[in-house]
Amino acid sequence: MALLMPRLSIVTPFRNAEVFLPDLVRTLQQQTFRDWECLLVDDDSEDRSAEVLTRCIAGDRRFRQLPMPADASRRVGQRLPARPRNHGLAHVGSPLVAFLDCDDLWHPRKLEHQLAFHQAGGLDLSVTAYGRFRTLGQPLLAVRCPPERLVLEQMRQSNPIPMLTVLVRAELLEGGSHWSPMRTTCSG
Repeated sequence: MALLMPRLSIVTPFRNAEVFLPDLVRTLQQQTFRDWECLLVDDDSEDRSAEVLTRCIAGDRRFRQLPMPADASRRVGQRLPARPRNHGLAHVGSPLVAFLDCDDLWHPRKLEHQLAFHQAGGLDLSVTAYGRFRTLGQPLLAVRCPPERLVLEQMRQSNPIPMLTVLVRAELLEGGSHWSPMRTTCSG
């Protein structure tokens, strides 16, 4: 029996994140859109992250743990989230990719709504607004919307789009593409 490819892959790098991993797993398991895989890339954690994660994802085959490959050139001062993200991207098994860092959370309907918007518009890339908070259960400190207009040349200088809001076609991440200017909208 062939395994079906999920519609969406979520790439999550982490290092020494044992305190964040239970909420991360919970925020994904509570999504109303359920046809996803999450690639959890451990960037050489030295705490109990692997143990905590194994316990949290037990029985949920949508999660895959990916250790970073042994590499003598990795040094603590050179550790950036781009390396584990790229390692995760090399294992993506779906046509769409989203990113979720271990200390971020999603609204339970985030994927459902963003995927519907993304597909209805035939989009290559979509982004959402996001809320900032200190602790769960407390009021939001702020809601941030993406810029109204984005141009690739501007994004090469600084990126105003938080990773947790991105949904993009996987093929665009495999060697780049020429994106045309994008318009964004934000509703409260």
